[in-house]
Amino acid sequence: MQLDKGQNFTQLDVDEGRVRYEHNAGFDGDSSQSSMSDEFVFALSDGVNSLPSETFVVRVSGDEARRLLVRNRELVIRDGETKVVGADHLSADDGSARPGQLTFAVTRAPQHGTLGLAGKTSSPVSTFTQADIRSQRVSVSIRAVA
Repeated sequence: MQLDKGQNFTQLDVDEGRVRYEHNAGFDGDSSQSSMSDEFVFALSDGVNSLPSETFVVRVSGDEARRLLVRNRELVIRDGETKVVGADHLSADDGSARPGQLTFAVTRAPQHGTLGLAGKTSSPVSTFTQADIRSQRVSVSIRAVA
């Protein structure tokens, strides 16, 4: 099913894999650039409270990227805790079986914590790969709120 502006999906839809991004093979990006990007904007509501709109960015790399499936699932974390961002929370697959070449670019860092790679959580990262996620090297730390 294709979702258009104004249509809704739920967290259960995401959890059960019913929401996915599929790259159009015929997309004509600027051939002078090494990558193309796409995005969608969504708003979150529990029926009573709403959060501001968020932008989900998808970067498509290379001519061989025909289908890109992305999973983006909420990670729950407590103040002062560090958790690994696993493939059950964030993953991408373009069908190439080259997870080291699927690169996530951080376009906005966490406001109340740090996103880092194993052994480097004190230094924020700007990019990481699907291979990093599969190897459980990507983690997020939230500083305790006083």
